[in-house]
Amino acid sequence: MRLDFKIGVGIIVFAGFLYFILIPVGIEKASVEWKGGIGVLKTAALSARLFPRMLAITIGLLGALLVFGDLYRKAGRFRIKQPKVEIESRTWIVMAVLVCYFGVIFVVGYLYATILALCLLMYCFGMNRIYRILLFSVLGTFAIYLVFEKLLYIQLPKGWLIDFPL
Repeated sequence: MRLDFKIGVGIIVFAGFLYFILIPVGIEKASVEWKGGIGVLKTAALSARLFPRMLAITIGLLGALLVFGDLYRKAGRFRIKQPKVEIESRTWIVMAVLVCYFGVIFVVGYLYATILALCLLMYCFGMNRIYRILLFSVLGTFAIYLVFEKLLYIQLPKGWLIDFPL
């Protein structure tokens, strides 16, 4: 077995351990107290277990992606392209992009900073078609924005230089 397959299986097992053992034992469940035939929540409407369970599911899906990617690559249907930049210099480029990202995100806001950072990182890691880079960075950024801002009601940095109302 290849290393990716073993790591993927380990990640899936870890995610299952998180989901079924650690989260139920370590995080208190929202409970209902009955008063005069009417149920009243003693804690928040959303259980505190929701976000950790979402993360555990995401970790498990990423592990499954690693396993299936290894199996797909083993079947000979997938070829890995060489990145445009060497590995050691790529590390420094990623660190520089992330430092600039954290410096710029509060100035121009989450949307613009994340799209720009993702475009730079995708190009650095070997993606060369500009329409794919723009498509994935814009769709990924807006998907994360919608999940956090609209579904989970967690505010992302707006930026004081550019105000983009959504």
